[in-house]
Amino acid sequence: MESQATSSRQVVEDGYSEYGATQASQRKMRKKSKVWKELLQGMNAQGEKIATCKHCKVTLVAKPGSGTSHFKRHLDRCLARPSGYQCGDGDSDDGREFVFNMNKLRKEIVLNII
Repeated sequence: MESQATSSRQVVEDGYSEYGATQASQRKMRKKSKVWKELLQGMNAQGEKIATCKHCKVTLVAKPGSGTSHFKRHLDRCLARPSGYQCGDGDSDDGREFVFNMNKLRKEIVLNII
């Protein structure tokens, strides 16, 4: 009786299999960490993934399971990296640092509305 029940089941190929690789699992994940704005990803001569600092050109290991904590630590200690927080992409030529002030913003919004 079990053989009849299993033979009556039909396998439908709908492109989804919980055991096989689907297109959704083959997609590359988006890099979410902000460290990738200051690091370049590449490969070394041995075929290993590496990340190169844009500021001091130091190469760091970028294995898939290693995470980005060591990149953050390097960027915190990088001597060639510009100091200070840059708002936006840092292309302002006036040399001043941006300081956010909520009270000034509220005042400007009220003046624009009136």
